[in-house]
Amino acid sequence: MNRITLGLLSATLIVAACTGGAPGTSPRTGGSPAVPGGDAALTQLCGTDTASLSGVATEIEGMDATTDTTTLSTSIGTAISNLDDVNVDTNVQPARDAAVTALQQLQAGLADPAPREQLAGPAATALRSLETQLCM
Repeated sequence: MNRITLGLLSATLIVAACTGGAPGTSPRTGGSPAVPGGDAALTQLCGTDTASLSGVATEIEGMDATTDTTTLSTSIGTAISNLDDVNVDTNVQPARDAAVTALQQLQAGLADPAPREQLAGPAATALRSLETQLCM
């Protein structure tokens, strides 16, 4: 009886190790619990619409002195919210933090064209870098 129990326990541990953790955890985070809404945020960030990392980066790259910043500010706010909601592993955390910081700086400087143009490049670069790590 002990051998059967030990065999079942061993099989369960092997399955858990191969799938990234116990049921109800996210393999992306090394087995830590998933953040509620994190899957939806990840889907939106890695999607193909204007709310995705790529979409926001493209919008930022296309910005000039005459760009209406209202829509861009909304896109940036949505991206920051999604980045706050998505649960990432420790390897991706620095890229996510850099993207959030760059977006926050850009959002703060949207009213003035001079800093806006200086902050746009680093923000778009941070988003594209995060996209390559997060959306594989």
